[in-house]
Amino acid sequence: MPYVAPRVDLERPLPSIGHNGGPPFEQTFRGFAWRKAHAKAWRTPPREIALARLARAERIGLTYRDYQSVLMDRGVNLSAVVLAPGVLKAMPKAAVREKLAAIRGATLFVCLDPRDLVDADWLVTASEVIRASRADLAAVIVEALSDRLLPPLAAFLVGTSDADRAIAEMAGLPLYKPAAEYFAGA
Repeated sequence: MPYVAPRVDLERPLPSIGHNGGPPFEQTFRGFAWRKAHAKAWRTPPREIALARLARAERIGLTYRDYQSVLMDRGVNLSAVVLAPGVLKAMPKAAVREKLAAIRGATLFVCLDPRDLVDADWLVTASEVIRASRADLAAVIVEALSDRLLPPLAAFLVGTSDADRAIAEMAGLPLYKPAAEYFAGA
């Protein structure tokens, strides 16, 4: 039997390198199953559960969607906030003060560079101040969490750079929140 080349559909863009030439994800059964599972996972829980999750999210200064995504992804309730070095200096004082005052019932870790001098007013609301260089920060965060009997999955990091995101990943934290987003609603 002679080889017959497949008909090229000129309406669709050509697939990228590494594509197996199959149909687009949206038209497959896998795409259908993924959309169905996504809709099931994000359907609204009973009112009491949604209100309890919303209260927990507000207690640590997150949106319901951020809190819910960590809960669905990792199965852990967030109960600790870690501020990366430089966050207190980078954000407006009023926004930081308002946001930190709103955190209730959660452990707040403030990370500082050993050479930084910070106004003591910032540190009043902190449960613990972590002074470490960036190279050691991930290990020191994990140690500080374990000292308070918290797993790394129960905390999230608020930072200002990709280096802070990398620290959150190295420490095994389930969420990295950019400081501009975290303090925007304050």
